[in-house]
Amino acid sequence: VDPHVQLSAEAGSWDRYGLGVDVSGALDESGRLRGRLVADHKDQHAWIDRFSQAISTLYGITELDLSDTTLLTLGLSHQVTHSTAPIRTGFPLFTTDGARTHFSRSFNTAPNWSYYDRQQSTLFTSLEHQFANGWSGKVEYTHARNDYDTVIAYVDGEIDPATGAGATINPTRWKAAPTQDSLDAYLTGTFDALGREHELIGGVTLSRTEERGTSNFGGWQSARTGYDDTIDNIFNWNGSSPKPVFTQIGTTDMTETQYAGYLTSRLHLSDAARLILGARVVDWNRVNKSALYSGSRQRTERTENGVVIPYAGLVYDLNDTWAAYASYTQIFNPQGNQIRDVKGSPLDPQEGTGYEVGLKADLLDERLTASLALFRVEQDNLAIADGRLLQPNGFQAYRAESGTTSEGVELEVNGELAEGWQVTAGYSYNVSFDTNDERIVT
Repeated sequence: VDPHVQLSAEAGSWDRYGLGVDVSGALDESGRLRGRLVADHKDQHAWIDRFSQAISTLYGITELDLSDTTLLTLGLSHQVTHSTAPIRTGFPLFTTDGARTHFSRSFNTAPNWSYYDRQQSTLFTSLEHQFANGWSGKVEYTHARNDYDTVIAYVDGEIDPATGAGATINPTRWKAAPTQDSLDAYLTGTFDALGREHELIGGVTLSRTEERGTSNFGGWQSARTGYDDTIDNIFNWNGSSPKPVFTQIGTTDMTETQYAGYLTSRLHLSDAARLILGARVVDWNRVNKSALYSGSRQRTERTENGVVIPYAGLVYDLNDTWAAYASYTQIFNPQGNQIRDVKGSPLDPQEGTGYEVGLKADLLDERLTASLALFRVEQDNLAIADGRLLQPNGFQAYRAESGTTSEGVELEVNGELAEGWQVTAGYSYNVSFDTNDERIVT
């Protein structure tokens, strides 16, 4: 592998600047040991008032050919992000007379003192082997750590169109350092049956996520907690609001494990038709512990064992350009760690069924791909914000909505229109209903 060094510099609108270096090549004379190192830094503002962001990235990877059929990979990545006045949510939608609000595209609902600091570090290694019978196997281990500290706020309320009064601002602070260890192993290859060659892949995924001593700052601050949340006139607001004082009131611990095995086959029924059948079996567990300095302690645990998630799909080539497909899958999706009800109890995992039909096309000598999909998702335990009710820790409370249905359409185009011209375009429409056919999560 020939040595390669690439230096880059960039400058753009909104005070965007960047420098980078990318070095790669063989680390021994035979070329069996190869490496790459990338360092990059970007600093930018934006069309959004007061927002700025700096990102520094370091990435390194080495590959070693243990033999002609066995590859060992080692690598790491580290990224540091600092954002000033990051936007948490959108704008108040309505005025007091029921009309829509109108804000400039540069308007920022983040106060001057808000920030988002993050360090993401990942170590990874893998061993890949090509067997003589055409099968291959891979084992990969990853350790990741995500340190973050953020002070953010959201703006709410109904706005008086004449005076700009009626808006409130609610800040909070989140700080944690979760780690995740994951091990993936799989085998993939082909087999013959009924005069045709088919494909098979099977594997296991093991993961463990931990948070220890995560700070609890009491959730969102508002007039209810003694914070002056009033914005006198949102139309000329420049991010100046009282800087909150965040007092740690306790800590939380979380441990989440997920062990899964899966098997998927791609069966070639004819030259034009392919049937995909698969299933995944999951064991999942999450333990949460919270301790308040006032003396209150709480422990919750959720376990789901032997959850079977089947999948089936059929693809049919209409011609050399167009293919039609249909798919079916079961859904099992544990709720986020902070998705809890007013009592602080975690919501049950989302469960349901998904259906999809569509068309896919390879255009312009396969330089351009296009797709059209119609989908329907039926699910239970969809997490819905429970009005303005709060959990005991001060965060938004949720309720589980069962019997919900989401339907929609997706269009997408990707690829090369002509030499030097790349296009990525898409459109999605989704509408959700509850068990009474009323619109939800609008």
